[in-house]
Amino acid sequence: IITRPADRGEGTALTLVAGTPDRREECGGPVGTTMIVRDLFFNTPARLKFVKKDAAEGAAVFAAVQHAALSHPEVSFRFLRDGREDLLTPGDGQLKSAVYAVLGRDIALGLHLHENLAQSFSLAQRFLDMHLVGRDVTVDASLLGMGRTPGNLCIELIADYLNQNFGKNYDIDRMLDAIQQHILPIKEKSPWGYSPAYFLSAKYNLHRNYAEHFLDKGDLSNRDINHLLSRIAPEKKTAFDAKYADSLYADYKDNRIDDASDRARLAAALSGRKVLCLAPGGTLNTHRKEVEEFIAREDPVVIAANFVPEDLKADFAFFSSGKRFDPLAALPCPVLCTSNLEGKADYRLDYNSLAGAFTMGANSLIMLLRLLEQLGVKEVALAGADGYEPGSENYCDPRMKNHTPRGTDYNRAMSAAINGCGIAVTFVTPSHYQKG
Repeated sequence: IITRPADRGEGTALTLVAGTPDRREECGGPVGTTMIVRDLFFNTPARLKFVKKDAAEGAAVFAAVQHAALSHPEVSFRFLRDGREDLLTPGDGQLKSAVYAVLGRDIALGLHLHENLAQSFSLAQRFLDMHLVGRDVTVDASLLGMGRTPGNLCIELIADYLNQNFGKNYDIDRMLDAIQQHILPIKEKSPWGYSPAYFLSAKYNLHRNYAEHFLDKGDLSNRDINHLLSRIAPEKKTAFDAKYADSLYADYKDNRIDDASDRARLAAALSGRKVLCLAPGGTLNTHRKEVEEFIAREDPVVIAANFVPEDLKADFAFFSSGKRFDPLAALPCPVLCTSNLEGKADYRLDYNSLAGAFTMGANSLIMLLRLLEQLGVKEVALAGADGYEPGSENYCDPRMKNHTPRGTDYNRAMSAAINGCGIAVTFVTPSHYQKG
């Protein structure tokens, strides 16, 4: 090894024999590092039998140097084989310079981008603006960015950029017609596009399935997903591990507390009273009269599940999901809060004692029913527990819309969970859960 830093007038020569330093001395030489290998198998002659022909071995070494050159454009690589210079990169720090040196001019360069960070269009422009003279380039894109969430580069955007800056003549009108007639209907059924969860996947350099796995839980806010993704160990990032993800999820939710005192206070407040649980379904608006008549007739304790109704007075609000609970908001009624949530609450309840009663993730209504059963409540009335119907407005407030696709299978699972909660349940408003 002969090496010389740029700020020194002379270099150092180091000789190694079988990997062990043998001789070190000062020497002249150019700036940089030169490695010379001779008699590679002198002390392991048996390995020579497995060595391929010189051309094959030389090609393997050359490929390793090429990869290093592309990974470090700031370093100048020179590769000599049998006295012939096969590679010389300038080391100017520009990737395009390394690409020119390493790849033959007959090799085209392709670019494929996702929208994790909402930067695909700007990155594609940067790639085209590099002006790789004498080399074909390809930019992969799709109409309206169609592709598995978070989607891809929009072909109509990059085509228009090529028209304006590279003298192309792509028909943008036809692209827009195709989007209107064919792509938008698909997107309505299977949405794609930028999502904070996929931004976080890119931020932490993770396999995308981790974000999808946590999104499917249904009870995690973007803040929760951020905290969970940030905890993934480096060795687990590139290959998705469902069991590992579930263990992180369980640990995150596993805020065990002693809630005996709060349970006793709540049980006393409910003792001898009828209970009406409110869910945020659209029937709270369409069947308001039935709900108000039930409250006037039965004088129940009204508990809202994961929201606070604006036009109906609730005696308590129960929260188990960070999506709906704002720890800084001043709420008009006492708050029942599970231990996985931060913020002030009038009653703090152990999350783990209420979770696990639903097969399709966590559901606040099911957790509330489980709590009431544990407190000794025998009968509960439900209002606003509508269930899900694709294409319909399923919430009393459109701002509460859950973008996780749900339908018949979810309704069946909810119906089974309600029937199995150990409490006699009646429905004040129509519900898909009642149909089973």
